Amino acid sequence: MEVQVDKTGPCEAVVSFTVKTDEFEQRYGASLKEAGKRMTVKGFRPGKVPPHVVEKMAGKDLERDVLDNLLRDALQKAVQDESLEPATQPSLTLDELGFERGKDLAHKVTLALKPQFELADYKGLSAVKKEVALEDDDVEKTIEDVRRQQGSPEPAGEDGLEEEGMAMASIELMHGDESVAKREDLRVGPGTPPAGVDADAFKAAMTGAMVGSTHEFELTFPEDYPKEELRGEAGKCRVELSEIYRLVLPSEEDLYKVFGVEDRAGLEAKVSEQLLEAKQGQERQRVESELFDTLIGAHPMPLPEPMLESQIQARRQAAMHQLMQDGMAEPDAEAQVDGDADATREAAEKSLRALFLIEKIGAAEQLLVSQDDMQAELRQIAMRNRSSFEEVRDYYQESNLMQQLSVELLERKVRGFLFDNATFA
Repeated sequence: MEVQVDKTGPCEAVVSFTVKTDEFEQRYGASLKEAGKRMTVKGFRPGKVPPHVVEKMAGKDLERDVLDNLLRDALQKAVQDESLEPATQPSLTLDELGFERGKDLAHKVTLALKPQFELADYKGLSAVKKEVALEDDDVEKTIEDVRRQQGSPEPAGEDGLEEEGMAMASIELMHGDESVAKREDLRVGPGTPPAGVDADAFKAAMTGAMVGSTHEFELTFPEDYPKEELRGEAGKCRVELSEIYRLVLPSEEDLYKVFGVEDRAGLEAKVSEQLLEAKQGQERQRVESELFDTLIGAHPMPLPEPMLESQIQARRQAAMHQLMQDGMAEPDAEAQVDGDADATREAAEKSLRALFLIEKIGAAEQLLVSQDDMQAELRQIAMRNRSSFEEVRDYYQESNLMQQLSVELLERKVRGFLFDNATFA
């Protein structure tokens, strides 16, 4: 097989190859013989099916298999001989080859390559780590939050919506006489007004409200509202309550059991400890992100265009989906996404640079993601979602998300490495 490689860009190579007809026929003949050993056909002894019978029954499929193997052999030879680093697996479409028996096959495949770049200094990066402390009322607020989280909702009956209660409602946003968004079965409470609605007015109207009641509020569309032309505009917010619940809170003694303590002093000490750990974790994440962003900025690099385009399209589709879920009409959502095209491309470029940096630092420092790491992460995901490990594992495998999970875990290790080797002022 004749193979030639032409570098057509910093992240692209074209592999040209020619398969001689005698090479194809040799492999095809061998494939017929091997298939005959595996087939069972009436009138022939098992494993003794002649090649001409196999060809009649499965010749087309075997042709495709041979062609597929020849293509992959050509690419593997190009990668090995030229020390190429493909960024993605190329799309091999056999139907486009124009293959004819008895003729040599000439074909070209374009490979997207990983960018070649030198790592800048990534050990000893400068960072500022802020001191973490608890505010005076942090512990008490957290205890009350936990009580509400542990509360059990019960139908409120004729009592109406309590200040700490919750309701299921439909919410409709109006601009003039036009309905611009409507969502059903949303959870609301007197203390959780929709964005753009005055909190005091909402709380006053919702407290004591009954099932089936409808309430209308003045609204100022938020500055981050999906429809840009409505941002800052005046409108109305209509809320209709379909179900009302009161929240039955656990006793303080119940909270002792939740936290595994014996008294109030133990509860406050435990909550204080957990709060401090959480704040320290948040501060570490902030510093890790700053270090990683600094590193990305220090590594401009060419990017493989097919990967970049794929990232951009995925982000566009995700944005479209979210906007339409928020009630925006498809044409408006598309216009919004088009208007954000520059920002979308910038985010996609940053994401790809991060990916290649993660791989390179991971290889340099032997930061490996083991099978145990993967299983531990899947178990954590299962616990958070109250699912079984088997359900989560099967979902990730069937959705082809295991590679993405591995990359996320490697990024976590790289971020941790940067933090552990940083220089703090």
